[in-house]
Amino acid sequence: MHVFTYLFQYSKWTLYGSFLFSIMGGITSTGLLVLVNESITPPAPFQYPIPLFGLLLLGYGITNFFAHFLLVRLSQQLVYFLRVSFCEFIAYAPLTVLESIGASQLMVCLTTDLEKIALTVRKLPVFLLNVMITLCCMIYLALLSWPLLVMCAGIIATCMIGYSIPIRSAQGLFKLIRKGEDEFITFFKYLVYGHTEFHMNHPRYQHFFSRILDPLFQVQQSRTVRGRLLVSALSLVGEMGLFLCLGSLLFIIPFFNGMPHALLTQFLLVLVFALTPLKMVWNYQSIFEETRVALDRVQAILSPTPSPSSLSQSQTPIDLFKAPFTLKISDLTFSYSDHHFQMGPISATFRPGEIICVTGGNGSGKSTFGRLIAGLYSPLGGTIALSTIHVTPDLLTAYRHCISYTHPDAMLVPYHLLQSNDHSRLRKLQNYLNLFEINDCITIQDYYLAAPPLSSGQQKRLSLILHLMEERPILILDEWAAHQDARFKDMFYTSILPSLKKENRCIIVISHDEACHTVADQHLIFKNGQLHANAIETYAPLSPSTLSKG
Repeated sequence: MHVFTYLFQYSKWTLYGSFLFSIMGGITSTGLLVLVNESITPPAPFQYPIPLFGLLLLGYGITNFFAHFLLVRLSQQLVYFLRVSFCEFIAYAPLTVLESIGASQLMVCLTTDLEKIALTVRKLPVFLLNVMITLCCMIYLALLSWPLLVMCAGIIATCMIGYSIPIRSAQGLFKLIRKGEDEFITFFKYLVYGHTEFHMNHPRYQHFFSRILDPLFQVQQSRTVRGRLLVSALSLVGEMGLFLCLGSLLFIIPFFNGMPHALLTQFLLVLVFALTPLKMVWNYQSIFEETRVALDRVQAILSPTPSPSSLSQSQTPIDLFKAPFTLKISDLTFSYSDHHFQMGPISATFRPGEIICVTGGNGSGKSTFGRLIAGLYSPLGGTIALSTIHVTPDLLTAYRHCISYTHPDAMLVPYHLLQSNDHSRLRKLQNYLNLFEINDCITIQDYYLAAPPLSSGQQKRLSLILHLMEERPILILDEWAAHQDARFKDMFYTSILPSLKKENRCIIVISHDEACHTVADQHLIFKNGQLHANAIETYAPLSPSTLSKG
């Protein structure tokens, strides 16, 4: 999609206004040129040249200011709109869609692509002004001598066509350069997050650099050099075509045409003046092609974005604490897009005040099951129901507001956890901090939680506290205890989980720990995406003393 098409769809009236002021700016700029050009050839045709010069100069400044103002504001509004669209896309798009795109591509779009689009839009006032100046100069040249203009226009048009076709054919090269930026982000993440491993194993870094990073750097360097050289070469050909026009007027036309010397001088002066804006218009084609690639990529990602209205943001969470409820799944099935993993059909029923232990080997489907229950994945078949309420797409947001889900790689996002004078929640927060033994390293500043760098286990404890403060009736813990020390892990299963159970929560614990099923009311064992035979069992929770003996 061309940037002008996108801007027209986004705000056509602002674009119209900028076009209008750019046209007026081109007219006043050419008017200044005409005034100068006519004044140096006696007799002067203007009776009051100084006031006219001042009026045209003032008009040139005002019209260009408003053309810049409208497009600068439009560019920032567009970038704001695209950034908000990306935030809504990441917040509301299905998790499977985000996983298929990948974090690297999202980061490149948020940074490189959006900035490239914004930079191009910010340059549009200069581009439009140069287009209008060029057109006005062509009109003036036609008034001076239309045969000469036809000759010059033919040369210029031939050069522009010869420039445009290779630039458009080079769009595939620009797309490869853009794809290389995605790969950069992916492998830079390996480099940043794997720095400890590389420090401890330098041969592994050498292999990673020589076999993966360095070849990618060289390929990207080669593509970029080819692309830039192509643009530079075509620009030089275009400039040579422009100088060909000047050479023809100076050295060829006088031998075949008895044109007055004064008229030829005027024509040359205007043409030389028009060459600079024409050259800038010429060079913008490569910028537009690169921006087209970035805009197409952004549009390709945002095209499946669900609208917030379709996600029922206005719905309030279903209040499950006021009455007993059942979370019932019936014949639930799921498959990833590449069909490498099939799950289900699975049926089970969960109730408040229960601890459900979900175990199984790596890749057995435990976490996939948790994300299905949390509403992060959409099942291919089957139903999820809260008591008598079937969870349909229009109820999905309200359903998610009933669930707290701790991801294995939880990200601690700062937000207002407390309101002013909310003493009861403050006491509850302090109790949780004490219970999870991180009260010494967490402080509350302006109703935000402030903490120094925390260990992985401490981050997970703080993440769980934030989920508990949401006071949602269903709690899903996905590999939460994996980074806890042995003493705290034992306390988690013997003390913390039973205390949370007394709060009438339905707690689903996804874990590899043997201690998990000993405190569970139900135990679900997954194997290759299926529930193992007789996996749903009811346990009588053991006392802490009995558990510690085991």
